[in-house]
Amino acid sequence: MSSSASSRAIAGNSEVGRTHEELSYQQLILLAAIIGIAGGLVATIYYYALEISLDIVWKSVPEFIKLNFTSDFLAKNYVWLATTIGGFFVGLTLYFLGLPGEVAFVVDKVHDPGHIEIRQTPAMLVASLFSIAFGGSASPEAP
Repeated sequence: MSSSASSRAIAGNSEVGRTHEELSYQQLILLAAIIGIAGGLVATIYYYALEISLDIVWKSVPEFIKLNFTSDFLAKNYVWLATTIGGFFVGLTLYFLGLPGEVAFVVDKVHDPGHIEIRQTPAMLVASLFSIAFGGSASPEAP
């Protein structure tokens, strides 16, 4: 078979030579819906975990301390103790789960290859949860 005949055969069978990257419109809509639902579920779980953590750290534990300890030392020094413990938890998270990267690094990764490596995500989620729950000034994307 000549080169022109083989190129015509390849061009004529465009459906057969279709790659896995080319999705139909219906497949794209389904994929977008699945990604949207999954992202919404993760965000909702994170929100409720953060609300519960904030309630425990800033309401339940201080009330427990006031009711069960006669000394005022813990009650008067609770804020700096809680934030120090939270910083320790953030450090442990980053030590064991790995550094997710600085904000500029993460933004560059989103723009250049178009995604963040999945192994960086758990560290971001857990470290930001600890940071915010214990009074850190960082936002969810930058613990």
